[in-house]
Amino acid sequence: MLSSILHYDKRKVDIELAATCVYSAKTMNSNMNIILRQILKFGLERAAKKSIHNHPQVVCFAHDSISRKIMIDGLHEKNELLALKSFLLSEPYGRDTCLDVGGNIGNHALFFSSLFEEVISFEPNPKICQLLAINAGLTSNVTAVNIGLSDETGDIPAKVDNLNFGGARLTSEDNANEKFSLMALDEYLLSAAPKPISFIKMAAGGYELKALEGASETLQRHQPILALELHVKRDRSKASSILTFLLSQGYGYAHIFKPKFFSLNKPKFVKVPISEFHDYPIKNHKIVVFTFD
Repeated sequence: MLSSILHYDKRKVDIELAATCVYSAKTMNSNMNIILRQILKFGLERAAKKSIHNHPQVVCFAHDSISRKIMIDGLHEKNELLALKSFLLSEPYGRDTCLDVGGNIGNHALFFSSLFEEVISFEPNPKICQLLAINAGLTSNVTAVNIGLSDETGDIPAKVDNLNFGGARLTSEDNANEKFSLMALDEYLLSAAPKPISFIKMAAGGYELKALEGASETLQRHQPILALELHVKRDRSKASSILTFLLSQGYGYAHIFKPKFFSLNKPKFVKVPISEFHDYPIKNHKIVVFTFD
């Protein structure tokens, strides 16, 4: 009888001890959350005060991955863009029209607006393009166009991730939650007829090859500098096809972005012949610049 009572009391103590531990853990997590919130709040306020003097206040989607980078750095892909600016200013390249293919909310378009006379930003997602148009209003030389570029004209189903609007992917009708309108750049320019095209930035979510194929006449006529996302590691075959296509169009050199994470030296681009590109480590490149010479 006594042993049963002792056993019961021990079990009761164990339960109470476990409950106390759970309560303490919850209290600790709550306190940690308060501390982390204050650190985050302080960090964002400090970043905002620094960025407001150097970057425009763009309209963006809450919780989106690009928006988070803008809140922290004032600019999405800041290191790449600053290195690109230095690259463009280092040579007597043209400053007429810039085509921003895959414009998203206008982060890149607004950056390019200070480097070129005119920027035309193409964004196929109707919701994103609404924000792109608002942000384009922050300057006088950016135009938002609600189409995606491809090798043909038509509508195509797409899957949009609400935490990463820029990561939308073309898909089947069953999987889709949006529809994008596509057009070949060569066809679009028949009616648009801008000034000479000096530069094209292209981030088309894996659709770059088709967009380039639909722009072959434009590439031949204007010979613009190209800045592309190139996912060599993700899809080496497609990356190889892009390089082959660019060689066929007369492009001769790739300028590979080299970040400097633990160095006082600034990030830069390293020039290599396109034919030697595959000698470099296999990786996904946020930006590779291509030139004729």
